[in-house]
Amino acid sequence: LDPLQGNQPETLVVLTDELPRSDRPPTTPPPGPDGHHPMDTSSQQHEYKRLSAADVAIGGGEMGALIRDMNWSTTSLGPIESWPQSLRSALSILLPSKAQIALFWGEERITLYNDAYRPVFGAKHPIALGKPIREAWDELWRAGLKEIFDGVLNTGEAFWAQDRPFFMERHGYLEETYFDVSYDPVRDESGRVGGVFCIVSETTGRVIGARRLRALRDLGHIGQNATKVADVYPAAAEVLARYAEDLPFALLYMPE
Repeated sequence: LDPLQGNQPETLVVLTDELPRSDRPPTTPPPGPDGHHPMDTSSQQHEYKRLSAADVAIGGGEMGALIRDMNWSTTSLGPIESWPQSLRSALSILLPSKAQIALFWGEERITLYNDAYRPVFGAKHPIALGKPIREAWDELWRAGLKEIFDGVLNTGEAFWAQDRPFFMERHGYLEETYFDVSYDPVRDESGRVGGVFCIVSETTGRVIGARRLRALRDLGHIGQNATKVADVYPAAAEVLARYAEDLPFALLYMPE
């Protein structure tokens, strides 16, 4: 203590070569087994790479190739690289499936489908790809399909029917067809219904074949109940009238 300064508190000065905390260089953890530092973002660039069409539509035969090659920016779906995960996931289920599946997505219900569904479109394939459903299935949309889709979209509930009739123009003429159908909602990232899965199985051959066999059976029963030849003709006309889908015109005459 300096006697001239009186009784003052003692001051302790510590000398060190350690920098203040604010001036210290950032601490870097040691590199990992792969030689990269955990904070080295360059080693993580593969996680953020831009998607390509091949990343979105994997496999899928002819339809997979058509989907990859199509310029989707001309549709309301936009470029394929920008499709949401919900649509990409739905597509990954559709393309490799052996079931007849179509997917109608977005506000315009843009059409996507797999190889197994091609015969359903008939001559509409491949033009139907990327079209709004009101254009791809114009004749069905105006004949009740719109109401079915609106029900699925508005309620979030699936629609199912067995041997449902559809009058299609898939080969240049109006064709009587039958399908087992299931229209299922597909939700997007917002939780709303973003599209509709259409899973079908055509039953036209079975339905029409069974109906024609019934017509032959009913005609065969006429002879068992007729007591004279003249009774056969009105009975046959009555049977044929019940099967007008298969015999739209018939002429019966009795020889003299």
